[in-house]
Amino acid sequence: MWKTKLDSSPRCNLYRQFEPIGCVDSNGLLTYSSFFPNSYFGFNRRHLFVTTIWWPPFTERFIKNGTTVNYFGYCMDLLRELAKALNFTYTVIEAPDGEFGALLQNGSWSGMVGQLERREVDLMVATTSVRPDREMVMDFTIPFYYDTSTLLMKKPDPNEKKLFILAKPLRWEVMVCTAVVLVVSAFFLCITEQLSPYYKVHGTQGQQDFQHSFWYMFGALLTQGGESVPKSPSGRTLVSAFWLFSIVLVGTYSGNLIAFLTVPLDKPPFNSLDEMIAQSEYKWGTIGASFYVTWFNSSTVDTLQAVWAGIKKFNETDPEVLSPDPNVHIDKMYRENYVFFGDKVFMDIRKSNQCDLMTAEEEIPNNYYAVGLPNNSLYTKTFSDQ
Repeated sequence: MWKTKLDSSPRCNLYRQFEPIGCVDSNGLLTYSSFFPNSYFGFNRRHLFVTTIWWPPFTERFIKNGTTVNYFGYCMDLLRELAKALNFTYTVIEAPDGEFGALLQNGSWSGMVGQLERREVDLMVATTSVRPDREMVMDFTIPFYYDTSTLLMKKPDPNEKKLFILAKPLRWEVMVCTAVVLVVSAFFLCITEQLSPYYKVHGTQGQQDFQHSFWYMFGALLTQGGESVPKSPSGRTLVSAFWLFSIVLVGTYSGNLIAFLTVPLDKPPFNSLDEMIAQSEYKWGTIGASFYVTWFNSSTVDTLQAVWAGIKKFNETDPEVLSPDPNVHIDKMYRENYVFFGDKVFMDIRKSNQCDLMTAEEEIPNNYYAVGLPNNSLYTKTFSDQ
């Protein structure tokens, strides 16, 4: 290339020499020199239209006077870093229908996926799951977040089962065994009293029959005892053993009752999809026009097919079970017995802000979010590398 000689004559101050324009290291990494200035300036401040969707904590709206003036959250932080690294500006918009994207009957897509398919936007930065059917009309970068799915529901009302709160400290097996021990002990006390030689010497006054034995031992379980106490040594020995049993049982019961009243144990009505589809008290739903619809609809797993069959059945009379707005599903849980299936991060945020909500124990690792670009984009690798 031509360069200027500092000590040359005014008539000829140019000369030609080779200039390095880049170098390749042993790992195959190519480094450009200033000969290619655009390699340092990315998109050269090109303005991009970016679509997103409201989904806390990844994308949230900053609203002023009823109008969205800005966005913030994990996805917006990611977008800001991409714009800084690749040197572009952007305008954030939302899909008019507020959907992630579902395949329509005419073969086109709705939501944000449809915007990319029609090339109405340049970039999609949102909690959009990577799916093979979506990759037919758009490109995905490498995932930037991995998440699981779970069930969100309202905690059962403790006032509905107050009648049985006194029976909670002991399992039903313990209560049945206690009843059996009471009857058997009363029977043995009666037999012992009848066969005891004590009453042949001192008379039958104070001798226990079955009725008196039963009510005395029943009173012992309530730590009250009774008026008629056996007088024979064998009867008193049996009654003393039963009193020790009663004291231990009542102490255990009282301690558990105090624990139940102090720290109530909120157990969900079910903890998995299999348990959910096996009951008929609750309805369930998910975000409409999302990857969950495609996942349930195309799955060959019996449990997922049963979940989707239930959603379709409920949707015939209640379209809210496939509403694209998560707030609709949350409100529905407060009006009726309803379960919302979705992203665990979103569920945890709602559960932490609303203490009367709870999640199931089962978690399904099926979500991975990525940045979306138009189909066959030349910049997919560029964004993935960042």
